[in-house]
Amino acid sequence: MKFFAPVLPRRVLELLEIPRGDQALAAAQARDGRWLIGTRGRLFVVATSVRDLGWDQIEDASWNGESGVLSIRLLAPYGEPTETISFELDDSARLLQLIRERITASIIVQRRGEVSPGSGFRVLARRNPVSGPLVWMTVFDEGLDPESPQVKAAVEEALQVAKHELGQ
Repeated sequence: MKFFAPVLPRRVLELLEIPRGDQALAAAQARDGRWLIGTRGRLFVVATSVRDLGWDQIEDASWNGESGVLSIRLLAPYGEPTETISFELDDSARLLQLIRERITASIIVQRRGEVSPGSGFRVLARRNPVSGPLVWMTVFDEGLDPESPQVKAAVEEALQVAKHELGQ
């Protein structure tokens, strides 16, 4: 997919510090005035300050076409609530396409583990698509106790299988 650098307002450019070698690939302005700027390695949210999110920090994103709302759910350490950031957007097709592509590119491996029918977890290895270390994480289904010996054993087995697949 080929993206062309968007034209951004001067005030946004003055706040934005895109790392050397990277560039804005898609952008959209939310109805509340915030800007979302996507690069190969990051998603920037610009208002009066800048929030810098690596693609590997974003668990997922969803788009409601009827309301024009983009919701971005961030990864959180186990036991902490996940944060969801929402934006009302009008012209967002390029940005949505980039978000989908970059989140997918950050997932190196993803495996589902079951502890009981309908109850399980996901083991993921993620890396920022531009650079950075491989980070392993486990996302548990709601209600699953990660301290349970049965759950711990299932996670360890799934993690070893996933690492073996990557040659680790």
